[in-house]
Amino acid sequence: MLLLRSKCKLYKFCSQNCKTIREGASGSTSSVESEEESAEPLTFTWGNLEERIKDIASQVTDTYVTNWVDANLLFLHSTKWFRKIRKYFLKKGEIFFAINAAYNVTVTYEYLESFRLCRNTRIKMHKRRVRMLNDICVIALEHHECKELLLATYFDRIISYGVLMGLMLTEDDIEITEKEKQQMFEYTSESVECYENYLSLHALLTSSQVS
Repeated sequence: MLLLRSKCKLYKFCSQNCKTIREGASGSTSSVESEEESAEPLTFTWGNLEERIKDIASQVTDTYVTNWVDANLLFLHSTKWFRKIRKYFLKKGEIFFAINAAYNVTVTYEYLESFRLCRNTRIKMHKRRVRMLNDICVIALEHHECKELLLATYFDRIISYGVLMGLMLTEDDIEITEKEKQQMFEYTSESVECYENYLSLHALLTSSQVS
């Protein structure tokens, strides 16, 4: 299911936005910005972008990913290209699409976590995801065109906080340290604040649609 959704999201994203990309593109490349990214440049042939996306999608024949090895390979491939896409749109000044690509990276973490059985590893992955979602919120708050994406990010943060605290309380035989108690208190406070922001923004967007 992970593989199918990734394929569909990639095709849908590029199909909807390739026209906008062509209008602002000049056959560009992007450089790496961290050790997690590949040195391979991001280069598109704008004239046949839709055809290339269809060709890539048609090569994905499996519907389900059932093991950690395959899931991790898909995770690495997806995050590499989402980061390249984000860097490209940042360079072009398209903040919404850049933030959307960053948000998609957090979604890949959510999928990958479901393949892990180790409690500590899952906790680390959720903490990483929460940090990324927080960073997205900070940037999205500064841009009016990102309000709906900000709303989705608030919602995901609320869910992530709940899952994270649930994992921290899962093992009955593991004593919670004072540091973990403090972390859980902070997560609870941030979750409540996030929920209030979500309700406030949802009301604002709803009222603007009605008017």
